[in-house]
Amino acid sequence: MPAGASVTLYEHDNYRGRCLNILKTTSDISASSLHVDGASLADEASSVGIYADWAIPSMCLPDGTFNSPPVIIDTTTKLSTVVPIVFLPTDYYQNDDEMVQWFASTATNAQIFYAAKNGGNTFRRFLVVGVRGEHNGEWYWCNGTNNKCDGFGGNVLKELATKGYTDGTNRILWILAMGGGAFAGGTPNELGGGYAIIGDAGVFAGIDGNCQRLKDEYFPNEAYYADDKSTAKEKCPSWIEPGNIAGGIVGGFAHELGHAFRVPHPDGYGYAEGDPVYTKTVMSNTGDYPYVGLIDEDRKRLKNNPYFTSIMP
Repeated sequence: MPAGASVTLYEHDNYRGRCLNILKTTSDISASSLHVDGASLADEASSVGIYADWAIPSMCLPDGTFNSPPVIIDTTTKLSTVVPIVFLPTDYYQNDDEMVQWFASTATNAQIFYAAKNGGNTFRRFLVVGVRGEHNGEWYWCNGTNNKCDGFGGNVLKELATKGYTDGTNRILWILAMGGGAFAGGTPNELGGGYAIIGDAGVFAGIDGNCQRLKDEYFPNEAYYADDKSTAKEKCPSWIEPGNIAGGIVGGFAHELGHAFRVPHPDGYGYAEGDPVYTKTVMSNTGDYPYVGLIDEDRKRLKNNPYFTSIMP
């Protein structure tokens, strides 16, 4: 990891003397209700000939170190690799352990999803890392914005760059940004890197099944500046009502990462809004994750993507 980065803990969490089993077993995935037509994503992956290391019961070696599987989790610096980060403003330090563990599970589920829907090809990633920010959440929204408070993503990315985390030629930063509320966005850059950022509002709603941990306002006059004139907390009940909030939020992370992989919404291929294809891809229908899939145009975009590799035996 970059020298001098402000790191609190890693996915394997050796810092606190633990080793987390983050590549879920089939039963673990089933227990979290991530199913496709009655079968877990791991079962679906096996049905198309994918036999990967997520089926092993543990990734902890006897000496307490982390047994990093090949291909899915990268440990080199040369290959194009996704960098999952939990970014923690000062008023979210207490959430570091919970959020790193949650994002580790989510990242693995997203890898399984892409492999199962993409012919055995999925993205490489590093271990999830927690990075503590220097300011509170409101500061990242409002700094340098002339009180418009629309600078969250830019301010987070700028600070991460000062800590050594940059979206250069072969890195996509995949960020769970605490304090980000309903913020979501993903984009590639011209050099071959990119970023995908999602705030904490949907994550808390998905974990808790309610809206209690969401802030009433993530920045002053949040509703005034929102397109629909509502705060994240006011939107939250509508996210929970469909009954798949946990799956939908994981789908949102897979969706924004797709944009960083240069995969557009269906209208980017010329489909008109309302076309049935909108229900078939995670790039428009995150609420039905993981039942939803990818369409042929998505797979064509991913076919030669340098971040992807085959995990077929």
